[in-house]
Amino acid sequence: MFVIGMTGNAGCGKSFVCGCAAELLRCPVIDSDSVCRDLMMPGHRVFDDVVRTFGPSYVGADGYLDRGKLAATVFNDEAARKLLNSLTHPATIEEIRSLIVRYKREGYGIVIVESALAEEAGYRDFCDELWLVTAPYEDRVTRLRGRGYSDSKIKSVMESQTSQEALLAAGLRQIANGDGVGKCDIFRAITDNLDDALTRPVWRKLLRRDSCHSAEDMV
Repeated sequence: MFVIGMTGNAGCGKSFVCGCAAELLRCPVIDSDSVCRDLMMPGHRVFDDVVRTFGPSYVGADGYLDRGKLAATVFNDEAARKLLNSLTHPATIEEIRSLIVRYKREGYGIVIVESALAEEAGYRDFCDELWLVTAPYEDRVTRLRGRGYSDSKIKSVMESQTSQEALLAAGLRQIANGDGVGKCDIFRAITDNLDDALTRPVWRKLLRRDSCHSAEDMV
C-alpha cells in the first residue's frame, strides 16, 4: 500500500486537492481533523482526558465538549495548545493507523491522509510520502476571510503553523493550488507526482483498475 500524507497551510485548499485525488485514484481519504473530532465525542478516551485536564466547565449542557470555548482557550495560549495536542494527537495517529490497516485489508493500494500538521506530528512514520499543497499567501488569506476569519485570527493561525517556505525547503512533493488552478491542473499534478513516486508500469495498472488495487499488486 502507498500512503500519501497531504499537508499544507490553512487556506491552501487541502480538502479540494484530496477530493480530486479520491476522484482520480478512487481511493479513500482519511481526514485527521474528522478523526480527532470523533475521538472527542462522549464515550471516547480523549473526551475523558480533555475533561479531566481542562475541567468540567468545558462540557456543554448537551453533554458534548464546548469546542468553541476550548478553541478560545488554546487559540492564543501556546502552552494550553500543546497540552491539548498531547491529549489528541497520539490517539488520532493510532486511529489513522487502524484505518490504514482496514483499507489495506479491503484491497486499496493507495490511501490519502489529510492533515495540516503532518510534518510536525510525525506522519512520516506511517506515510510513504508527504505532499504539500501550496497557494500564494494572498490567495490563502482571501479564502480564510471567505470562511469568516478576522484578520487577527488569520495572522495568528499563519504564525502558529510552519511556513509554506519551510515546508517547501523540506523537499516535499508539491501540488500548486492558487486561484485560477482548476481540477484538470490538480489531476495533472497528482499524476506527475505519482509518476515520480511509483514505477510507471504500476501507475498504468492503477489507472486501468476500477478501484485501487491491493498492496500485494504494489510489490
